[in-house]
Amino acid sequence: GAFLPTVSVSHGDAATMNGEIARFYHTPSAHTGGDIFVVFEGADVIHAGDLLFSGMFPYIDLDNGGTVEGMIAGLQAVADAAGPDTQIIPGHGPLSTKADVEASIVMLIETRAAISERVAQGMSYEEILATDPLADWHEAWNWGFITTERMIWTHYRDITGETP
Repeated sequence: GAFLPTVSVSHGDAATMNGEIARFYHTPSAHTGGDIFVVFEGADVIHAGDLLFSGMFPYIDLDNGGTVEGMIAGLQAVADAAGPDTQIIPGHGPLSTKADVEASIVMLIETRAAISERVAQGMSYEEILATDPLADWHEAWNWGFITTERMIWTHYRDITGETP
């Protein structure tokens, strides 16, 4: 038979798991339209799920409710919930720290600004791509699934509302 959820999650709701208090936070319109992260208070651990692609361009699923703005807000919520020693488990990438989350926030803000500036100048996607707008982030953040070109497209679609 099917297994249905027995706990609903509102912002900051807690459950006890193996003696550990786990607090759940919903982050709307981030990686998708239905993301949560979990704070394990006693252990000082946060499971960020796919809100955090640590040290790499994130997958923001625009077709399923994700937005760049929501991703930035979701990452900020994770950073705000983290202390200086909190270990953060990403959906993708290595075990991380608050500083790693903050680096992802800065990258998203800066890369979005680079694309937004070009869109405001009336450039098409092809024209934007030709300027290599994310060259400064390519070496550190590009990876197999979300390449620099795909991150440019994500920002472009998110800003313009254009669909493939």
